[in-house]
Amino acid sequence: MPHYCRRTWFDDDGVVYKPWELKEFVDFNEYNNYFYFLYQYNLLNKFIGRDKIIWGTWDMDLPKEYFDVFFERIDYTEDGLHPGSQSHKQYAEKLKNVLQDRFK
Repeated sequence: MPHYCRRTWFDDDGVVYKPWELKEFVDFNEYNNYFYFLYQYNLLNKFIGRDKIIWGTWDMDLPKEYFDVFFERIDYTEDGLHPGSQSHKQYAEKLKNVLQDRFK
């Protein structure tokens, strides 16, 4: 996906900003992430093809119908900041199932 420095942002008042216009004091809302995801989702599906992409996320706030697999954080590393080995094993198993179903 394109880098964050190339994306469009908007604030709570609906004012749209290009990346070079960003100011540190501007508060951005959660709609920025949803807007950016939806834009990239449609763009990539159109140019590459939805059947060639496995969409996955850990963000349960996004609509489930857009994703093939969800990354559930069921355990964490010692620092408590990153998903642990059991989370990764579960995600790998889900990916395996998606691949097997898709390429039958």
